[in-house]
Amino acid sequence: DWSSDVRSSVLFTTRMATAMGAAQIASNLFMRAMGALRRAVKNGIVTFKDFEFQMAKVKAISGANEKEFKRLEASAKKLGRTTFFTASEVGQLQLNLSKLGFRPQEILEAQEAILMLSTAMGEDLGRTATVVAATIRGFGEDTDQTGRFANAMAAAFANSALDIEKFQTSMSKVS
Repeated sequence: DWSSDVRSSVLFTTRMATAMGAAQIASNLFMRAMGALRRAVKNGIVTFKDFEFQMAKVKAISGANEKEFKRLEASAKKLGRTTFFTASEVGQLQLNLSKLGFRPQEILEAQEAILMLSTAMGEDLGRTATVVAATIRGFGEDTDQTGRFANAMAAAFANSALDIEKFQTSMSKVS
C-alpha cells in the first residue's frame, strides 16, 4: 500500500535526521573536548617550562650542588602540590631567599613558615619571603628561627593596623 510506504519513508527520514543531529551534537562535543585537552596540554607544557626555568635560576644563584638542588626541586614540587602556591611560585620564593644569601639548607628550613605567613596575610609570596628573610638577617638570627619570626609577624599583622609594607619600612630602620 502506497500510504504505508510513505509513512515508512517519512519515519525512516525522521530517524535518519535525528541520528544525523545526534551525530552532529556528538561531533561538536568531541571537538570542544579536544580543544580543551589541547589547551590543557599546552598550559601544562608552559607551566613545566616556567618551573624548569625558575629552578635553573635557583640553582645558579643558590650555588646548590646536585644533591642540594634535587632537594630544593623536590621540595618546590611537594609544596606546589600541598599548598595554595604553585611549584613555580615556591621556586620564586627559593630564588628570593637565594638572592638574600640563604644557603640551600637554610632555604629548606625557612620556606614552609614563609608560605604559611604569606597565605595567612594574603600577600605576594616573593615579597613576604624578602621581608621575612631580611628581618631574620637584620637581627642576625639563624633560619631555624623563621617559624618564630613568621608567627610574630602574623600576630602583629592580625592585631594591629600594621601591614607588610609598614613592617618592611620599620624593620629596615630597626634592624
